[in-house]
Amino acid sequence: MNSFPSGIRLFAKTRDHVQETWERIKNFDILFTDDARWDEEQFFSRIFSEDTLVLENEHLLVLVTDIHQNFYASCHIVSFDHKLSAHTPLFRDCLRWVMDYYNLQRFEALIPERSKALAHFLRENMGFKLEGILRKRVIYKGMFENILIFAVLREEVL
Repeated sequence: MNSFPSGIRLFAKTRDHVQETWERIKNFDILFTDDARWDEEQFFSRIFSEDTLVLENEHLLVLVTDIHQNFYASCHIVSFDHKLSAHTPLFRDCLRWVMDYYNLQRFEALIPERSKALAHFLRENMGFKLEGILRKRVIYKGMFENILIFAVLREEVL
C-alpha cells in the first residue's frame, strides 16, 4: 500500500484490537445507520469484511465500507474526543488517500437525521452534499427515524 497520511496507520484487524475499539465506540449513536451500530457480532463482521478498510490514530477512526473499486464506498468517521472539526485536515487526507488508492469516484455517508452536528461537519468541513432522505429507515429508541444520504465526488475532495 502507498504510505498513509501522516500520523495515520492501518487498523490492526486482530480480535483483541477490534474488541478494544468496540468498547470505545459502542455507545456512539452515529457510527453506523444499521444494526451494526448496536450489535457487537455485526460490528466484528463489518470490520473483518474484505470490502472494509479502517484507518486510525489515537484520536480518530475512518471506516471505509462497501468498497467498490473504481466506483464508490461508504465512509464512517469517528472522533474519539468528539471534536470532528479539529481533525478536518486529517479526515480529508484519509478520504483523498482512499479515493486515490481505490480510484473511487464518490464517498457516501448515511447518517441519522438527528445527527445535526455530523451533518454540518460533512457539509461545511468535508464538502459532502445532501442527496436525499431515507424516510423512517431505522428505529432508534423505539421510534422510526430518517436517514440522510450525503455524498462527495472525487473532484470535490481533491
